[in-house]
Amino acid sequence: MKRFLLITTGAILLLSILFVRLATARPSFQAPPEMAQIALHPQEFPEGWTVRTREGVTQPDDTWHPLSRVNPSLISETFRKEIGDFLYTYTAYYQENQIWNGRFSGLAGNYIYQYASEEQARKVGEALVASARQAPNLFKEYDLPAKNGSVWGWAGKFRGEEGGDVDLFVGTKGPFLILLIVDGPPGEFQRGFEQLVGYLLHR
Repeated sequence: MKRFLLITTGAILLLSILFVRLATARPSFQAPPEMAQIALHPQEFPEGWTVRTREGVTQPDDTWHPLSRVNPSLISETFRKEIGDFLYTYTAYYQENQIWNGRFSGLAGNYIYQYASEEQARKVGEALVASARQAPNLFKEYDLPAKNGSVWGWAGKFRGEEGGDVDLFVGTKGPFLILLIVDGPPGEFQRGFEQLVGYLLHR
């Protein structure tokens, strides 16, 4: 089991940092146009959710996002070696959301990575999925179409360290890798996660 990093450990650490970052005000940010078209839009979050968003660009050496070179958390060492150096050669946009459904709070991160080619993005996406499927705390894979339009995608649910749910979506569209991570109490944000994944699949 030590051969593979537990996906929820990385996700929970990531989202814990996200919560602290959201507490700091930030001026509005304009995402690169192609990434803005792919990223989640405010009107796509479920009705009844209160969403506080922070967004910007990120670098491979930033420690808090999923594909950090400094603190890799989602891809196992075996697959990182197979991918090679281009794993960390990307342009990246992040959207971090603190969510409230009227009963509980949760955290959601939407991350868009642009690689040099569709082949590179797909290879990283497949490595993420392969690593996720080997995590012992994966207990559900969502039933998604193999490919919906121009987006290939996979989604799974993991049991968090404190008993909550961590939902992960991995998708690719051309040279773009799309990640969505939602963390919250069991069952509270599943329908919302599925709704957001539905939008991302139709990009």
